Amino acid sequence: MLERIMNIDVGTYLRPCFGERVIGDAIVTSLNEDYSYLIVIDGIGHGVTAEMISQKIKRYIESILFPDPAKMIEKIHSHMKGSEGAVIGISVIDHLKSTLTYAALGNISCRIIGEKNKMMVPADGLVGVRFRSVLNEKISLHHRDLILMHSDGVSSTSEILEFPKLHAYSPSLLSKKLIQSFGNEYDDASCVAARCKLN
Repeated sequence: MLERIMNIDVGTYLRPCFGERVIGDAIVTSLNEDYSYLIVIDGIGHGVTAEMISQKIKRYIESILFPDPAKMIEKIHSHMKGSEGAVIGISVIDHLKSTLTYAALGNISCRIIGEKNKMMVPADGLVGVRFRSVLNEKISLHHRDLILMHSDGVSSTSEILEFPKLHAYSPSLLSKKLIQSFGNEYDDASCVAARCKLN
């Protein structure tokens, strides 16, 4: 019997706070044969300082990627001690097992919409400033499940579930439309949308 491999189609969109030229959020997406990484970073505040923090975390993450979100957050926290801080959410999709493992420190939202709707639960804290034990949360993924991750510049309201044509848009267009519809223009906003496909 042939194994069915999970593939992920990913789209992202970021928008700066009104009046700012730079954005204090950052997104990391990395896809290889075995895993997909979806990561949202929100530097505290907005403007240049927040951008510097989020970009420093982004560069560090890109140098250490491995498939354990909770342990990755521990390393990032140690690396960022003494900074103003950030919140972060990390999803790792195992293509062979068709699972998503999630961990977050602070208010990054992660929602799976599809065969079983699920809102993942972050730990309270601030990377580099205030750390509590972070646990991995794992969920099985199914064909055409939709994964939505976003910073708190996007409302986590359940109205997202009622968004018209939620499953019809490409992930790139959907991430933009969600920010346009649910984003707070007085905060940085970032969104990752990913659709699961079994081959």
